[in-house]
Amino acid sequence: MVNVFGYNEDSATLFNISLDENRKPIYHRTYLTGIDWQQATGVKFLKTTGSSADIDNKILVFVNYGTYEGKTYIGPKEFSKLEDKSNYYTFNEGEDILLKGIHDIEITNSQEFNDIQKNYDDVVKIINVTKCELTKHFELGCE
Repeated sequence: MVNVFGYNEDSATLFNISLDENRKPIYHRTYLTGIDWQQATGVKFLKTTGSSADIDNKILVFVNYGTYEGKTYIGPKEFSKLEDKSNYYTFNEGEDILLKGIHDIEITNSQEFNDIQKNYDDVVKIINVTKCELTKHFELGCE
């Protein structure tokens, strides 16, 4: 795997969510290593007035193309159609979460999923995915 930014010393635990035949959530864990987790704070400017004091907290996670834990990336729609998801991971906007660091946590129900979001500081939801072909990485916008 190519080290795109030179900072790729971070890791995260990715939780993909899918639904079983009864529409019950299933949680799939993948460890992402050699990634770059960046947190930035900035000022949001209003387009109408040209100024604002609103603070915009943004977390960007850069993930190189590749295989993690022997799992291959596929798009969210293709992931949702698979019966056996054990060899794949995806980045689904508005659904999946990242927990900074490697955590040996198994999620079996929605309460445990909600507990992770309440009990850990560095847990974020993926809200935007940009695929960067030139540098062979994904840029994940998170909140």
